[in-house]
Amino acid sequence: MDYGIISLLPAVIAIGLAIGTRQVVISLLTGVFVGALVIDNGNIITAFMDTFATYVTGAITDASHASILIFTLTIAGMVSILNLTGGTSIV
Repeated sequence: MDYGIISLLPAVIAIGLAIGTRQVVISLLTGVFVGALVIDNGNIITAFMDTFATYVTGAITDASHASILIFTLTIAGMVSILNLTGGTSIV
């Protein structure tokens, strides 16, 4: 099936929400949901189920994706520790 210009909609929504709300994870999940909504021809219930059952679960259970998630969480934890100890403050 050819989706044409509507295939850009999930990316535009995800980027717009990320910039507007500064909530990256929620914005990405919304983009994935909109993509599933486009694939499922507007069926909200099927798109919601596909978002978590197929796309999110598939991404988390993949070994290479899981290692990237663990690395990212480790770096975020280190930045949080540096921030709490005052290592990022400008004196």
